Amino acid sequence: MTINAETMRFGVVLPARNESKTLPNLISEIHYSIEAEYPNSQLEILVVDDGSSDDTLQTVPNRVTQSERFTLSFISFTRNFGKEAAMFAGLKHFSKDSTRIVIMDADGQHPVNEMLSMLGKSLDSGCCVVGVQDHSTNGLTYKWANKILHSAISPAEGSSPTGTSDFRVLTHDAVEKFLALPERSRFSRELFDFLGLPTIYYRYKVASRIDGSTSRWGKRSLFGYAITSITARGSSVLPTLILAASGVVSAVTVYAIVVSVISVSRGEYSGTASILFALVMFQILQFIFLFFISSIVVNILTESKQRPLYIEQDRTNS
Repeated sequence: MTINAETMRFGVVLPARNESKTLPNLISEIHYSIEAEYPNSQLEILVVDDGSSDDTLQTVPNRVTQSERFTLSFISFTRNFGKEAAMFAGLKHFSKDSTRIVIMDADGQHPVNEMLSMLGKSLDSGCCVVGVQDHSTNGLTYKWANKILHSAISPAEGSSPTGTSDFRVLTHDAVEKFLALPERSRFSRELFDFLGLPTIYYRYKVASRIDGSTSRWGKRSLFGYAITSITARGSSVLPTLILAASGVVSAVTVYAIVVSVISVSRGEYSGTASILFALVMFQILQFIFLFFISSIVVNILTESKQRPLYIEQDRTNS
């Protein structure tokens, strides 16, 4: 697919929260990399400040030189509304006339050189390109957790590969279709899967944070993200839960039969242990189903409130 280099307009969305130490270097690297690869193109980098408590917005403009072909813009939220809201605001900003829109983390863990490769593949093919994290260097626990998560969501229609991230190069058409989806309780990866647009999956290795600090995604955050990933797919995940429940019921039944046979052969007829075990397992199943249903009800409640995804900070008087 041929695109006129003179008319190419690139938009880069950088959701950021307390990233004053990483943003200036990252913005400069993106700017000079795009300028070197596509010298006649227009570039706008949008920093979406998701309720930062540091001096992110004050630090960045002083260290970045804008030019005729490069623009640095900001959107600032009144508080922390979350990455999903930040990405939505960024895509909405670029929804009119950009040739390609890139979503990247503001901490530098999405490498700029990989972004250029993804951008080239998207321009050549006319498709969206989605970054897929390479987990080959991660620990065994992390790998197994990803496999379990992917097994839970894989029955959902259009489910993407395991390791899919928010590191994306999107076409103008994809952004328009994404923004047209009406729900407020949004999980972007599931929504892009739902759209079913032509997509290339690009494997990359996560880089270290620019400031040398460790990732801010702790175990609690990752667990919460995994739950969101599953419940966002609604009824599509029910077959997996039913299959898992059937497996547990079958295992408990076999166990109860074996224990009963052994007890009878020994002249013991109470079977108390088997009954308690079965009851505990069935209670666990009920808890899983109730948790899943409760999560969906919470999403329905969020939709019914019709609140905005985010509120922008008024910076005219600052």
